[in-house]
Amino acid sequence: MTGKTSLKPAFKLGSSSMKKKMDAVDQASIPDTGRSSAIANTVLSNLQTPEQYVREINKLWAEATEKFLAIGRYLVEASEKLEKRGDYKEKVLSKLPFSKNTANQLRAIAYAVDRDQVLGVDELPRSWTNAYRLVRLPQEHLDLARQKGLTAPTATRAEIEEFLESLKPVQELTPEEERRQIMEKIAKREKEIEELREKLRHASAIEGEFTSGDDD
Repeated sequence: MTGKTSLKPAFKLGSSSMKKKMDAVDQASIPDTGRSSAIANTVLSNLQTPEQYVREINKLWAEATEKFLAIGRYLVEASEKLEKRGDYKEKVLSKLPFSKNTANQLRAIAYAVDRDQVLGVDELPRSWTNAYRLVRLPQEHLDLARQKGLTAPTATRAEIEEFLESLKPVQELTPEEERRQIMEKIAKREKEIEELREKLRHASAIEGEFTSGDDD
């Protein structure tokens, strides 16, 4: 005689327990922007060594790049989905805490990274303004910037501005402009020479007084 195996019922939550469980899941899925932001910006009070401070500051600084790129990506997506029905400018751009010009620049950065792939994420400067300056460059100038080590998170505003300044073509002067500049330089030099001569006369006069006194 084969006995029937008695199967124990699987564990089952009661209705009240299940409701509590689902409520907990629902709450966890709701973004608590204010609280999360406060936690993210909390300064650790137990840091002691220089290395610890450098680590934390570098971590936060790196997040700056990730955030402006993420904002740009959202703007690209929003413009593509909402532009045709007129909601992008009226219901998105007008509600943002920065200007339309800033939004366009952030969007251009994201587009250059994800679509055109002219810069890698790891090549972006940490400042979005510097990143925008780079993505606007023609490819040959961008390649030159890359050779100079400017497509990197460590690139500074001063370095990029100096690089951009070096790209400006030297303006050729007309003969008349060149002549005027030369005459201005001559006039400046003549004035300096006259001032030196006056100092020399003054020094000679003082020397003459001392010489005259010695003769007496």
